[in-house]
Amino acid sequence: MLLGSKTVLRGVEESDLDNWVKWFNDRQTTEFLARVYPYSRSEAEKYWQKSQQTNSEILYSILTQEDKQHIGSISLQRIDWRSRNAELGVLIGEKEYWSKGYGQDAVRTLCRFAFDEMGLKRIYLFLHSANEGGFRAYQKVGFKKEGVARQQLYREGSFQDLILMGLLSDELLP
Repeated sequence: MLLGSKTVLRGVEESDLDNWVKWFNDRQTTEFLARVYPYSRSEAEKYWQKSQQTNSEILYSILTQEDKQHIGSISLQRIDWRSRNAELGVLIGEKEYWSKGYGQDAVRTLCRFAFDEMGLKRIYLFLHSANEGGFRAYQKVGFKKEGVARQQLYREGSFQDLILMGLLSDELLP
């Protein structure tokens, strides 16, 4: 279990999968994700099982510090142990917790763990170019814009840009 100032990150439990299905089938929640719905319980179970059998991914549920409510998920994927980097993925699925610092705290908590305990040097992510709130939140953690993947994502009838952001171990902000 990893403790942040507002969040607790714990391993995913089977009971969390129902929330995944709810969140990943909600158009507003997935607006800035590359994930295409519908998303079934069976798919959620397969992904969860697969994530437990690899050393190239770690997956946590995000809980609130105050009442331990499950509000989202966060992961490090494509962990490259030789080059010591990984891709970050995060979703705050419970809308009443959006824009209140929970995602930012979860990201900071996982990045600190990744740098201090896992020995990673760099964490990167791809962000939908229209996700201005996410961009600002990642900057507050220390992420820097590294580039743009132009017209990388086809969504809602048009091609859209993705922003590449990266964070080095000595850039993590408190």
